[in-house]
Amino acid sequence: MTYWPRFQGIAASMGSFSLWHWLVVLAVLAIPAALIVVAVRRAQAEGGVMTPGFKGWLFILAVAVWLTPLRGLAEMGQMLGADGAAAEHFPWLVRADLAITAVTILLSAACLVLMLRRAAAFRTVFPIAAGWIVLNFPLSIIVARFLLHGVYGVEVGLPALFEAMREDIPQWIGGVVAAVAWVFYVRRSRRVAMTFVN
Repeated sequence: MTYWPRFQGIAASMGSFSLWHWLVVLAVLAIPAALIVVAVRRAQAEGGVMTPGFKGWLFILAVAVWLTPLRGLAEMGQMLGADGAAAEHFPWLVRADLAITAVTILLSAACLVLMLRRAAAFRTVFPIAAGWIVLNFPLSIIVARFLLHGVYGVEVGLPALFEAMREDIPQWIGGVVAAVAWVFYVRRSRRVAMTFVN
């Protein structure tokens, strides 16, 4: 997940949402919640006997794996459609973020294909993809500093860059915690081991 562009003015634009926009937002929130409830009920119906398949926590992980490449494509579309001073004056920053997002999309798409095929390689590729997603934020900062100094001759210290991205740090920390938890689950879960055997 890259952090380009920064979502400025979201609060101002929320007042201009139509009823259809709010219905779409509600559907986006309600559908995964309903799927999670169905997955929990299905897991309880097993009667305590562990069986392979996308049930319980593995179902929730599968939904996340499905959404990750879609989110990357949405971010890439936003970057390509962004009209702003930063894109005009610092095009290499945009290109670097596009490259980082492209790698994220490729890794997450590989995870999705392996998951759908129930391939044993999913248990190896998923931690790599999760690690890459976690590293996106610090990598974006380091690449931005390098490009600003090396290409544009603008000296910006790491503290200044971190200060500019201060609002994104809590989201990144949450992402790190989630990624570590999911990697631990994929490596230790009996259901995952039983499901990904091809």
